[in-house]
Amino acid sequence: NTTRGFFVMETSNPCGFSDEVHFCCADAGGEHMLVLRAIDNFGRINECTVTVEVQDKISPNISCPDNVTVDCDTPIDLMNLDIYGTATASDVCGVTVSSIFDEDTNDCGIGQITRTFSATDANTASTCEQVIFLRSLTSSASPGIVWPLNYETDMGCDSGTLDPDLLPEGFDYPDVTGAPCTDFLITFKDQSFVFSGNPDGCRKILRTWTVTDGCMEDVVGYMPE
Repeated sequence: NTTRGFFVMETSNPCGFSDEVHFCCADAGGEHMLVLRAIDNFGRINECTVTVEVQDKISPNISCPDNVTVDCDTPIDLMNLDIYGTATASDVCGVTVSSIFDEDTNDCGIGQITRTFSATDANTASTCEQVIFLRSLTSSASPGIVWPLNYETDMGCDSGTLDPDLLPEGFDYPDVTGAPCTDFLITFKDQSFVFSGNPDGCRKILRTWTVTDGCMEDVVGYMPE
């Protein structure tokens, strides 16, 4: 028999048969039952039921706020990070934006907060990140250091008597001042030179000082003074 026509109907919204069925954004992400009908020249009808899964294949576009640097002694409300910006997103069939964060800071308050934003539609998702850096912004990231003055003595050449703890003020230790969120560690290393091969004679000590900010040791790019 010759087939006279065919029809299709979406049974979740039955409104009669037609030659085609249209799906919209509201149908994306779900399954829909269809009845297909064929009619021959004698008017005899045959039908079958199929399930159609409607998918949104176009991922959303998402744009994150710029990275920011915040003074480390600023109180941070982790429940209100939107003061540092929010993501924007667009999609053909509507989009939902959500976010999570990961806090990675040390005991000094130095570190960063990474915010991950997600834009989701019925079938796909896009993500982006914003980083909030927590640093000391007071005047300079470097400490203010007054280094010890050179010291000369004729009271003996025993290097043990020249320990910083035994030297007068101004010749003993560096005077270090720093911004908030700092924790300075002062160390030194001596090189001793004996003249004329006489260990009891005059000597010269080259003392190399190092000032390290314990709060910044694990921060990429930090260099001790």
